[in-house]
Amino acid sequence: MVAIRAVLEPPLDDEWLYALREAGYTSIKMDVDVYDEEERKKVMPNAKGFRPLKDYEHAFEKAREIFPGEVGTQLVMGIHGIQSDETLLRGVEHFASLGVPTLLLPFLPYGHGQRFKREGGGSTPSADRILRIYERAAEIFSRYGVPPHEFTGGVSSLAEFMGKRQERASVFKQPPDGQQLG
Repeated sequence: MVAIRAVLEPPLDDEWLYALREAGYTSIKMDVDVYDEEERKKVMPNAKGFRPLKDYEHAFEKAREIFPGEVGTQLVMGIHGIQSDETLLRGVEHFASLGVPTLLLPFLPYGHGQRFKREGGGSTPSADRILRIYERAAEIFSRYGVPPHEFTGGVSSLAEFMGKRQERASVFKQPPDGQQLG
């Protein structure tokens, strides 16, 4: 089987999610990027920044029915004055409560990110900071029983980190066919 992931904004009509499944897509990723709605508007003054989180929540709920275990989002670490670690982790917890794993990605100054960095808006977080955030996110995922290893449409360092942690976490199911974790 080939995993094909659709990365999209939350559709206004649920029928688009069914159409994607019929077209052969195997997973869905709807990237929030910045959790706080006011902060999103500052960082993303385009239409995406003005999509309310409730649009994402509705789409996540419907997508989870159509793509079980294959729905995710992402938040970006390293946006100065916009997305604190606590805001990131509030987002992780909120999405985990919906059963949606969150990929945490470091800000990388490519494309428009170069201008954002020059203006003091972002920098790539240190490895120590990333590990601290991953550790706390892993605890949240464990608490909510959200196993990233079931999300075949994408890979992140957090999923690798969680793989090692899952050996100790009783809330996680073992992968099919007796595969080893971590």
